Amino acid sequence: MRVLFFSSMTVSPGSGGGNTVFNLLEPPPSGSEVLYAAPGDHPLHWAPFPELAGRMRPFAVPKWCSLPGGNRLALLRGANRCGKRLHLRWARHAVVNQLQQVVNACEIQQLLLCPQSILDLTASLALLRKTSLPAVAWFMDDYFRSRSDSRTAGELWAHASRRFVISEAMQERFTQLYGGECEVLNNSVSVPGSNPARPHGLPLRIAYAGAAHSYYRDTLLMVLREFAGLDGQVELDLYTHEELPPALTGKDCLPCHRRLPLPSAKLIERLWEYDVLLLLSSFRPEHRSIAETSLASKIADYLASGCCILAFGPPYAENIRYAQRHGFAEVVATHQRLRPTLLRLLHDSGRRLDLGARAYEFALARHDRRRNAPRLWRALFEANAAGRTNNFAAAA
Repeated sequence: MRVLFFSSMTVSPGSGGGNTVFNLLEPPPSGSEVLYAAPGDHPLHWAPFPELAGRMRPFAVPKWCSLPGGNRLALLRGANRCGKRLHLRWARHAVVNQLQQVVNACEIQQLLLCPQSILDLTASLALLRKTSLPAVAWFMDDYFRSRSDSRTAGELWAHASRRFVISEAMQERFTQLYGGECEVLNNSVSVPGSNPARPHGLPLRIAYAGAAHSYYRDTLLMVLREFAGLDGQVELDLYTHEELPPALTGKDCLPCHRRLPLPSAKLIERLWEYDVLLLLSSFRPEHRSIAETSLASKIADYLASGCCILAFGPPYAENIRYAQRHGFAEVVATHQRLRPTLLRLLHDSGRRLDLGARAYEFALARHDRRRNAPRLWRALFEANAAGRTNNFAAAA
């Protein structure tokens, strides 16, 4: 069986979602092959896994430029809504044509669609219409909140042979919106055979591994300000691609050290050196809709490390609700409790070890690639064996 994975997300060691895809699809079962369609233009730190070099099928997304027939669009910054719709339509047309060439030339039998943008979403639906191939849809984020985008997501949902989502909150929302059934397919890593995490002496070593962009920046700033004055008792390392803005290194903050990010397998081993791992969500109102359903990809690495997790974010965030629901982390849903909670963890190594043990056991039960990869491949094989084409083909 030959599968085409399509997403604007690069299957890369530098991407949490990319690591999850790689861990669950690679290596393919005997007699199967996966080709990966992703944008050819990407930041260097999102370069695909080298093991996939011969199976990458990069596509080009047209820039904001001339349309057929001589119509010229304004630059994106100044374009009106109508212009943006025209550009999206043209970009979708160009991307789908490239994907159909891959489908035909490589004799693709099965689609695995992972929409990460509006272009992904509309192109996935158009590809289904043109190819009539059976498809498994895997939603890792819910960016589709406008009426038209939600309607398109519902169409893709309806015409997919099988459906997966990344979080329990997303499962609840999508089944309410679109009906039918779906399964939660969590971020997954290779969980070590035993939990090697051990208590360390002071200072308490804390790590955060993830982005430091606008979604997380304010929460990181709260953390650094709440921990200010604990120099010598606490050390904080941030593993991130982003440069730290001046606000995060100000004199009213706990000093921190920026470290270069590590691939997932190496990161888990590095995390064994730490006592507490920070899991953060945004408090900003404009980020609420994402926080409510998104589950941080780093959570799988954190759990697998067997270290104590300190989850900090608003009470509606899925990171927070997930940790509370399953009891694998110390949870703080208001910044007033952050410093007292850290001070308790600082002096209670037994509590840290207990939470680390719970995290490790939960990783084995929910986030181990050895458990989840067969689930994804079984869905792909069943959809293909049933020969179920989407409803567009049936209508034809």
